[in-house]
Amino acid sequence: MFRDLERETRWMFERAARESRALEGRRREALERRRAAPRDAGIGDDWRREERGEKLLPGGGVHRYYVSERVTTYGGAPARGARVGSAVGSSSGFLATCLALGVAATYASLGRKFFKGFDRTSYKEDAKLGLTARWPLLYASSSRFRDEFAAATADPPRDDDDRGAKKDVDVDVDE
Repeated sequence: MFRDLERETRWMFERAARESRALEGRRREALERRRAAPRDAGIGDDWRREERGEKLLPGGGVHRYYVSERVTTYGGAPARGARVGSAVGSSSGFLATCLALGVAATYASLGRKFFKGFDRTSYKEDAKLGLTARWPLLYASSSRFRDEFAAATADPPRDDDDRGAKKDVDVDVDE
């Protein structure tokens, strides 16, 4: 009785495997026709990688997996050796460029502010250009320079109110 059940079960699994392979073959043919159609029509170039498999797990059980990657390019040269990660790399390159521009803008604007407010520091005037060019290094390494830098870049006290009129100005009017 168990032999009949085992034989029947084995036959069912073999049949399912044969049907699965046949279905996979038909699916691949259809996929290849679909992939070739845009390329033949001059629409785009496709690159695809698929992987599927099974792994037996220790202690019993089966791990089945399927991985699919696809890149389609339109115009220009066909994609050779294209990878999915290259699309991600372009956005990270853009972010790195934006970050570099932000750092450069911060360096320039704070350097300009330090240069303009240099007269509020205790440094000699002939060191002005050198200190301005090296301000990030000096700021990181010297607490005295940090204090001087803060004094130079602080907004100067204003002598006027919000409307731009001078405060505490006496005007003599002859009557």
